Amino acid sequence: LPWQQNSDSACWEPFLKALKHAFRGSFPTSLKLGFHTTVYPFWQDSLSIETALGDVKQGSASSNNFNKLQERVQQNFGDEVAPATVVAAVSEIGWANGCDGISRSAVSQKSTQANQCTFITNVVGTDWPATPDFEAFYFAGWPYDGWGDGNDCSSNWSPFTATDSLCPNSWGQSR
Repeated sequence: LPWQQNSDSACWEPFLKALKHAFRGSFPTSLKLGFHTTVYPFWQDSLSIETALGDVKQGSASSNNFNKLQERVQQNFGDEVAPATVVAAVSEIGWANGCDGISRSAVSQKSTQANQCTFITNVVGTDWPATPDFEAFYFAGWPYDGWGDGNDCSSNWSPFTATDSLCPNSWGQSR
């Protein structure tokens, strides 16, 4: 479900009510509802590099930290869909390695390979939610044309080549 951290009840209640009706008035215990979100703190101009890197660091109280995303999904929707399970699905996490042609200096200062590698290390060591159903996917990037207005990061996204990691860390395992 495309939650994107917007828990406006005017949006969700009619949808969840209709979905519950489709299940004959009660969500099954076996149902797991994933609420989609993204984590791209380097895009937020108002965040310093240090604050943006710390968004997903272990012990962070940021709403972007994985355990906080899961807590918020549970708080916002857990009672409403019970006995079904709610899960935060962080379908995109990312930090650009470079933003060629970006016109926002706050973003281009953050989008370096060193910052990207620090961010990935912080993701690996973060506070993971206790639920085994939580999902997080790192956006490794792909070539695309961008918006064509010079206000994009259409290259240098990935921390990986086809065969190697560009980050000098030993965190090559998946979670």
